[in-house]
Amino acid sequence: MMRGLVMDFRTDARARRIDDEYMFGPAFLVSPVTEAKARTRTVYLPDALGWYDFWTGVAMAGKQTIEAPAPYDAIPLFVRAGSIRAVRS
Repeated sequence: MMRGLVMDFRTDARARRIDDEYMFGPAFLVSPVTEAKARTRTVYLPDALGWYDFWTGVAMAGKQTIEAPAPYDAIPLFVRAGSIRAVRS
């Protein structure tokens, strides 16, 4: 379930060097905060159709580095575009 970015993004050279972010299942990119008292965290979003900030729903392009908010109560978490489908009844 948890795997390094290189497992999903083999052709993305930058993703191969990231060792402190991981995929949780096929949809979630997790970026743990490992620095004491940090309020933000630099996150690389690998090459994909796009990403959504889990907490705000803001859409972002892949293959870029962002400065993500990292409050004490929520770690940076992103959802790969197209990986979760809404169920309509």
